[in-house]
Amino acid sequence: MKNILIVGAGYMAQEYFNYLVTTNNFLTVIGRKKNKIKFNQKKNKNVSISYGGIEKSKINFKQFSHAIVAVNEKYCLSVVSLLIKNKVKNILVEKPGAKNIHELKKLQKIELSSRSKIYIAYNRRFYESVKFVKDLVKKDKGIISTAFSFTEWIDKIKSAKFEKYLMKKWFYFNSLHLIDLIFYLIGDPKLIFSKSDKKNKNFTKSLYLGFGISKKNIHFSYHSNWESAGRWEILLYTKKRKIILSPLEKVQIQNRNSTKIEFLNFNNMRDEKFKPGIPGMIDSFLSSKKDLMKLKEYIQKFRVYNKIAGYNF
Repeated sequence: MKNILIVGAGYMAQEYFNYLVTTNNFLTVIGRKKNKIKFNQKKNKNVSISYGGIEKSKINFKQFSHAIVAVNEKYCLSVVSLLIKNKVKNILVEKPGAKNIHELKKLQKIELSSRSKIYIAYNRRFYESVKFVKDLVKKDKGIISTAFSFTEWIDKIKSAKFEKYLMKKWFYFNSLHLIDLIFYLIGDPKLIFSKSDKKNKNFTKSLYLGFGISKKNIHFSYHSNWESAGRWEILLYTKKRKIILSPLEKVQIQNRNSTKIEFLNFNNMRDEKFKPGIPGMIDSFLSSKKDLMKLKEYIQKFRVYNKIAGYNF
């Protein structure tokens, strides 16, 4: 049994809790204040929940082998720093991991001076649909090319009344989910040509175009227009078929020499019961760490992220 800490009491903290409470581990949740989120302790007697903030907590942090940080990005730097100071070895931080690239680099310096390891929680890598597609691609002898879109619904974002700095850098705070997933599937770009443009006063950029070749020699292109219609979409082309992830939780295919598009069935029971990707990601975090995004790797990727975005995080 492992001793696991969740820092945070919001939506994502609850999603982590919902899965972890079903595992055979000790679980502690520390939040800043109570809100509408309800943590059901009855499911597991090995659960402790407290409020008041991690900074004021008198708990012995050295007892935890793993910690999940699901707090507002404003507090990530201070919370992770405190955990490392108290020698917590394995730390999973909700994306984007900090408020900006400068804070991410500060975290990296702190990590390098310790024995702790920081991982960034990109849960879409662990979707059951993605696992199924990876097996399908393997049977098809690999991906030849791909096209994708990370179009965002800016009217809905504005109506949600997010803070201005979040909307200005929405590409980094939300669109990176899709960007991370596509390059996880095809490899990081070795060559990329990109163009972005500003069409909306609330967002730094809202039109994105580009193409390139990945390190696995897979050609890719993208077109995302936040001022028009669309949604997140990944199209993977093999010699046998086109594979469609849109929504990302579902798998559709169009076979070669056919106009028919059909959904494929696969085992996605865990992603239906819990937030998609959370079970697979947590299992990896608690054991092999396979496919998790390391902080060092994450920071290195910002060279490409900034090029696609047309501005810096």
